[in-house]
Amino acid sequence: MCVVQAWPDDALERVANKFLEQLDIEEDQKEETVKLCKHFHQGTNKLSTDYLHELGRHNYVTPTSYLELINAFKSLLGAKQDETLKAKRRYVVGLEKLAFAASQVIRELLCRDVY
Repeated sequence: MCVVQAWPDDALERVANKFLEQLDIEEDQKEETVKLCKHFHQGTNKLSTDYLHELGRHNYVTPTSYLELINAFKSLLGAKQDETLKAKRRYVVGLEKLAFAASQVIRELLCRDVY
């Protein structure tokens, strides 16, 4: 049986911090994200060990899979941030149109009162 040495906690944290340092999120959110990445990786390692013991089947959790997890998070975050920005822009444009329509209604009401 081949035993793969698990990464130490500090190595997982440093790698995640390095790969997530350019993210446009709050620092406390970044810290929690690092904790989650580490938790997912370590949990997957444990489940892979259980899988091997129970079913005799290997599932390898490699450094590359940890980096893929982080990159998947970055991609998903970027997509969701873009989606949120587009929704915000639509909302702002809608508010501007409502404000314009309200000003037109007020103008029309004022013009009626004058005549």
